Amino acid sequence: MTDTVATPSAREQASIAKRLERARWELLDLTLRNPLLNHRPSRRRGLRIVDESPSEVYRILVQKGRPMSF
Repeated sequence: MTDTVATPSAREQASIAKRLERARWELLDLTLRNPLLNHRPSRRRGLRIVDESPSEVYRILVQKGRPMSF
């Protein structure tokens, strides 16, 4: 028994590439709807850290995995 793999034609490859590109753009939302790119500080949904080095906060919370008290 010989397994054969069907290779897509040039037209099918172009269609696949176009669909992948469209999917990438849908996943990467660069509009104002993306809260990671369009951050607005809010008292209800955020925490403002004053007088602390951001790199030190990152080191404690992420790298060391330790809690901080606020």
